[in-house]
Formats: sequence, structure tokens, C-alpha cells
Amino acid sequence: MDFNIPPQTISEWMLVLALVCCIIFAFWALGQMLDAKGYGPQMERLRERLDAFRDRYFFSAGKWGQSQAERLAGLRRREKREKQ
Repeated sequence: MDFNIPPQTISEWMLVLALVCCIIFAFWALGQMLDAKGYGPQMERLRERLDAFRDRYFFSAGKWGQSQAERLAGLRRREKREKQ
């Protein structure tokens, strides 16, 4: 087997890796900014809706490691938030 990789290929892969890291950092920074501006509760509701969609249409909750107790705790938090 020939493991002689040309330098151009290595630099291209390094650029791809750097781009992926920059994209991940940008989404992380966006989340931090939204939390700092007070959008945390809205993000939590969106996360709950996305989890419900995922559980309903793609996988059962057990495959993702979410126990029934965790699901009930999430429902209680949502009910408490809706009462406020």
C-alpha cells in the first residue's frame, strides 16, 4: 500500500477541518449570544418541540437513552412554565 500522501492533499484536508471548526464555533457563539440576550426559555421550548418531533416520527425515546422519569420531569417543567 502506498501511504505517500501529497502535501497538497494534506493542506486541503487541514482547510476543510479548519472550516468545520469555524462553523461549529460560530453556532456555539450564536447560542451563547442568544442565551445572554434572554432567549434561553424560547430555545428550551424549541428544543422540547424538536425532541417531541424526533421521538414521534423517527425514534422511540428509549433508543436515545431518555428514561420515562426524564420525560415526565420535562413535562412537569413545561407545565410549570405554562402556569407562570
